[in-house]
Amino acid sequence: MSTQSGVHLFSPALRVYYGEGSVQAHLLEALEQAAGPNVKKPRAFIVTGNSLYSKTPVIKDVEGLLEKSNQLAGIYHEIGQHAPKGGIERAMEEVRKCGADVLVISYKLQEQDGGGFLPQVAVPTTLSAAEFSMVGGHTTGKEGKISVASADIVPKVVIMDAKLSLHTPIDLWLSTGIRALDHAIEALAPIVLGVSHAIGHGLGATYSIPHGTCYNAVPAEFWSGGKGDVNGKEAVHALAEAVDQLGDRLGLKVKLSQFDVGSGDFGKLAMDVAEKLKACGFALNASELKIHNLVYRLQLFLLATMSPPPAPLVTLPSTAPLEDIFEVIKRDGGIIISDFLSPEEVADFNAASEPIFATLKSTDEKAQKLVEMGPDFHASHTTHLRGMLGKLPKQTTTVLQKPLWNAIMHEVLKTTVKAYIGDHLLETNTSHILSLAVGFKVAPGAGNQVLHRDQTIHSVDAKEGSLYTSDLGCLIAGTRSTKANGATRVVPGSHLWAPTRSPKVEEAVHAEMEAGSAMFWFGSAYHGASANTCTPGEPDSVRILYGFFGCQDFLRPEAVKA
Repeated sequence: MSTQSGVHLFSPALRVYYGEGSVQAHLLEALEQAAGPNVKKPRAFIVTGNSLYSKTPVIKDVEGLLEKSNQLAGIYHEIGQHAPKGGIERAMEEVRKCGADVLVISYKLQEQDGGGFLPQVAVPTTLSAAEFSMVGGHTTGKEGKISVASADIVPKVVIMDAKLSLHTPIDLWLSTGIRALDHAIEALAPIVLGVSHAIGHGLGATYSIPHGTCYNAVPAEFWSGGKGDVNGKEAVHALAEAVDQLGDRLGLKVKLSQFDVGSGDFGKLAMDVAEKLKACGFALNASELKIHNLVYRLQLFLLATMSPPPAPLVTLPSTAPLEDIFEVIKRDGGIIISDFLSPEEVADFNAASEPIFATLKSTDEKAQKLVEMGPDFHASHTTHLRGMLGKLPKQTTTVLQKPLWNAIMHEVLKTTVKAYIGDHLLETNTSHILSLAVGFKVAPGAGNQVLHRDQTIHSVDAKEGSLYTSDLGCLIAGTRSTKANGATRVVPGSHLWAPTRSPKVEEAVHAEMEAGSAMFWFGSAYHGASANTCTPGEPDSVRILYGFFGCQDFLRPEAVKA
């Protein structure tokens, strides 16, 4: 017979609508149920995150429904992951200004200034089930996660519309499912109460790591030894192993380096986690030795989750044997050639391009959103000098006539075709032509460009293990190119990947170059410019590059404007 006893408080939610199309069918009556009988035709304020608002039709459909019924009080869509306090405060300020009666939310909110709680209608798009909990919270950069517990923060009505979940990214869907499992285990097995949250709060709130992902970062050895019967530790450990294996099968295992967690952060992080575990009844007493032992084990675990940094691109001098250059670029998908242009050639290029750059406008946020390949493809604070063949004919011709540029282009882009003409077997060879000649001037403030493959411009799909590419990139540094001023990131070896494998930021390396060096890379290799984090006016804060992209000579060039 079980010796456990206690009390369970049911969620104070009034009702739950579920099923496809339930938002359209029940939202307006849900507003009346949440607001109560004394409010006629309640006005609703929508609070959500930017991704859900800008990248899916979910919130816009809700917005349209409320506008049609003349019940939309306003909308705030800048709530970030882990509910930063600043975002919540700004949202509530907007709510107060418009005098809304009800909140329609995808995030659970609570007043922060003692002004009371507005009734809420939740339209969740994930599996977390947080809308049924009387515990919520927000995060601050300094204090981590701050919890709030109150029956008033539970939405009065929840609308679970399966149609809305169609737009939820699969990683988010799965990780929030793990989060729901986390909560269920904590409720049913007090022995592990708080372990996942102690680590999750430390990692998640500080580094914006999803809660479900943090759960899969909890090593099984930290599960056994919390509250409860000591004899249950073995069963808890088995449970931890099962959840760990589930995370593996779902593809939720991650490396902390994906979230910019550095090993230098582990000391304070581990101590914070240890204190949280101690506070929740983890198998610790006042012994400092036990605390330090836990910190040491946790630090070892955190270090084990760090991916070793990828090796930088190989740099060879322009005088290196062609065979060596070809071997490296075919193996890695990219290479840096030092002294590709002489100092005099670089100076001539910069002197000729500067007055032209001065007449051009840089990209801005509005221009980004018009790009077909997505809002993050062209970074802001970047000036494009297009059509260099016509605007800088002397300097462009200098590059195009260089034997090394042509040798690398030919070796990578050549193809041999055999076909019979009558009884004669004819062998023909293709080579390369200039596809695009463009200059870039990148100022401080430019953001990260998404990782991408250039050969998509020719609608060419990648084949795993194949060295075929339709085009080859070449960027020549007109100034020093550093990580700080936004050097191009390249994922070594990604030219051999199948099209189903997605690139990760932590797999990329920065192609740092001195002025006059050139980087060549396969059009099938993932790459993208990085953010220019320099302060305006400091040395090397502006990056200038000259791009000379080649393609196979039977394909249409991307843009050669005379």
